[in-house]
Amino acid sequence: MEPQQLRALLGKNIRLVTAWRGLTLARVAAYAGISEASLNHALAGRAAMTVDRLAKIANVLELEPKLFFERDLRAILKPTPRMVANEGRRQRR
Repeated sequence: MEPQQLRALLGKNIRLVTAWRGLTLARVAAYAGISEASLNHALAGRAAMTVDRLAKIANVLELEPKLFFERDLRAILKPTPRMVANEGRRQRR
């Protein structure tokens, strides 16, 4: 897998777990001690995610860092009512 693909997967999965936990990216950034702007840049693939930042984010989200690199993280996470509702909205579009 190419670095850009890994960054995209990482960003997608961090967003997924953030929503799954019922948090916002702003709150995750604040709890992790990083700026919201740098988190957004990293999740968009415009900046590299350091191991230190990834570890902080994983601690905030209570998830093993390696799981952020799973291709089908939804299959691992137990669906929450919020995830089910969001998926239903996506399918109706």
